[in-house]
Amino acid sequence: MSSVAMNAKIDLLMEGHSLLPPRTGIGRSTAILLRQLALCAEIGRVGIFLSIFPFGGHWRSSVRAVQELGVEVQVHRIPLPYGVLMRLWKWMERPRVDRWIGGIGLVHGPANVLPARMSVPAVVTVHDLSLLEHPEWYPRRSRPFQSQIRRSLQGADGVITPSGAVREAVLRLRPALEGRVWVVPHGIDGGFAPISEEEKAATRRDVLAIDGPYLLWSGEINPRKNIPALFVCLSALKQGNFPHLRLVLTGTAGYQGQAILRQAEELGLRVARWLDDPGFAEADVLLVEYAPEEVLRLIYAAAEVLVFPSWDEGFGFPVLEAMAAGVPVVCSSRGALGETAGDAALMADPREGPGAFVQPVRRLLDNPGEYQRLRRAGLERVKQFPVKRMAERTVQVYQQVIAARGG
Repeated sequence: MSSVAMNAKIDLLMEGHSLLPPRTGIGRSTAILLRQLALCAEIGRVGIFLSIFPFGGHWRSSVRAVQELGVEVQVHRIPLPYGVLMRLWKWMERPRVDRWIGGIGLVHGPANVLPARMSVPAVVTVHDLSLLEHPEWYPRRSRPFQSQIRRSLQGADGVITPSGAVREAVLRLRPALEGRVWVVPHGIDGGFAPISEEEKAATRRDVLAIDGPYLLWSGEINPRKNIPALFVCLSALKQGNFPHLRLVLTGTAGYQGQAILRQAEELGLRVARWLDDPGFAEADVLLVEYAPEEVLRLIYAAAEVLVFPSWDEGFGFPVLEAMAAGVPVVCSSRGALGETAGDAALMADPREGPGAFVQPVRRLLDNPGEYQRLRRAGLERVKQFPVKRMAERTVQVYQQVIAARGG
């Protein structure tokens, strides 16, 4: 039987790799969840384990990144590189994290993977299955994670997905999980908020050191994100009525990232890294690889439009962030983006070609009434994703899997 009774507090251990900087949408949503879970009466002690090697500055900076969340947690270190840990879990089902750390009521893997052979109830959040469904979007070194995802689904007492689309994908892969997969949409906190036109101008001038409007995109640059569609969109708009328009990409270059960025140059667009490359203030495409959370929120709020043309998304967290910042959204209709955006975004199907996003963006920039309508719709839409509800639903999943174990 589990050591945690239904009427007792749940001592939670969470895998924390996604919390390390630079955080993607998964990392930012995990940070929000962790802050909210710490406020829930049903949650007792909270621990985070990190796979870090060697010991030293990286470990200290990792602990600091978790502590800066403002949550009282105990940070545990597994002295192994993350990739090595994944392989040990696959081939040897060691180390047994619940025995290594002890005093755990439930383990939660918030980023697609669970530790091996849990003796306590275990929940995994699966954000998407694109690594399994489209391995061509990922480097060969990511292939071992395919078996980790399958193993985690096999060993989980419960599975959380951020959308119905991902829930359906999980059940196609593993029908035996029927009745143990719960949809818990991500919540958006109050950190993203609209700013005035004067503040927008100041952010562009004083933070980004540029002048004029820009389109925004956020994430990791890789084939799944369909970044070339952004370059086609920007090029077409600059050749039309918006010669001074720019594109700001917030995030790092992942698999094939440099090759993807070169496609902008093939269209005659100048690409530069924010603050690093000479002449970055004159670039057409500005890459902001690392920005503190407070700076990232300003960059969002000062944008004209978020354009998010992905081939697939399990949720699309940047869409909600932009809406919360009062920025209209043009996004892909693929994956779960329709669930997330609802009627509060203009959508295009990327299968129609790289130019599919030009017309909806132009429609917003040319039509102030439509721009303001969509802006208001986005601000209303985000109200349907409160962080408190996300945490409450997550705790309910915890309680159900504990009860199913006989706790």
